[in-house]
Amino acid sequence: MAVKFTYTETETQEIVAKYQAGVELEVLAKDYNKSVPSVRMKLVKLGVYQKATTKASSKPADTVVVEKSGEFPKTKSGVLAYYKSCVGKVGYSDF
Repeated sequence: MAVKFTYTETETQEIVAKYQAGVELEVLAKDYNKSVPSVRMKLVKLGVYQKATTKASSKPADTVVVEKSGEFPKTKSGVLAYYKSCVGKVGYSDF
């Protein structure tokens, strides 16, 4: 059975204030004897949590990202790049 973490009103206010001041989730979880996912979910439910931004992209330059609209690339080079990125994800390459 999963452990249920409960937060007092005081803990909630302190966690929100510290998070907004830049304290990391790992530190908050340790300080309040909670799990990182629990603290994150509490902040999400309160509308405070901001997803961490990545500093550098790890995607190859020819990776094509399909937009949420579901549109696929229309150019030959775009389709080839999309195909290569898909094949690369499954670990097979014959190029």
